[in-house]
Amino acid sequence: MQILSDRHVACDTGKFFLDVPPQPEPFRVRLPQFSVKVVGTSFILDAASSESTIYLSRGRVVLEDFSGGPLTLDAGQAVTVTASGEIRNFSPDVEPPPSFDHLARETLDRTETRNQYLSRLKQDSATVIHLNFERTSTQKNMKGKLNWILGRTLGKWSLRFPHPDDDLFLPIRGEFRQATILAWIRRDSLKENRNALLYNDRIRWCFSNDGGLRFQESGLPLRKPMPIPGELADQWIFVAVVVDTNDGTIRYYLNGKEILSDSHDRLPLSCDGVRIGGCVCFDEFLFSKRSFTSEEIEDFYRSTK
Repeated sequence: MQILSDRHVACDTGKFFLDVPPQPEPFRVRLPQFSVKVVGTSFILDAASSESTIYLSRGRVVLEDFSGGPLTLDAGQAVTVTASGEIRNFSPDVEPPPSFDHLARETLDRTETRNQYLSRLKQDSATVIHLNFERTSTQKNMKGKLNWILGRTLGKWSLRFPHPDDDLFLPIRGEFRQATILAWIRRDSLKENRNALLYNDRIRWCFSNDGGLRFQESGLPLRKPMPIPGELADQWIFVAVVVDTNDGTIRYYLNGKEILSDSHDRLPLSCDGVRIGGCVCFDEFLFSKRSFTSEEIEDFYRSTK
């Protein structure tokens, strides 16, 4: 799915569930065979180059920009439009295919689970900062030509840092005996392996020469990087690092699982603000001043994936 504007998206292929709240100006979705004009409704799309299907579960939409249109659909109706403009399976009594029905329930359940979990996490006094990368929440303190793109789930935004010098300043300040840093990232825009996800003049959470990820403090020998399989280079992945100077450990996680542990020199982490960037896309970011357990890391991953 491609974001063309704040009221216009394009879907070339894939299955999507969209829930558009009532709004004064229409929201438009462009598919290979037709366009959908939406004022406020819920519907499911199955887009492909050969044919595309829309099932309307609530409200009303108008199909446009094809030889058989415009065509109005009400709740409970469905239509398939082929590449030649042929209309099939249009009936007011049609039921959604089981796969569509499952997709709708799964999307709504996942969104509700994520929102409930993050609401609890925001109440944790140890949470220093949490970013969900909605467009209105991170406009300030941004530097460079950053791009807003569609996030991991429908209705969710993410922030793309296309160049090494593009970054976002975060006011994380203090000395931390414990710290947990969590992020959902995608590396499809990575230009250089050694770009840093998070950095200031004392610490760097950065990619190594071989594409692994390490947490490094200035003046100390290089630590072993956490390996990241090459096949994940263009996918959303969940990464985390947990630093505990009380027991002298540092732990790395990938997609909820501990991958690597290393020793730490027990000196507190010192921050007078940090920047995030690194030629990647960010969909979620959290900095906590306590060390999460492995169970908490996996819970965050499962609740937000």
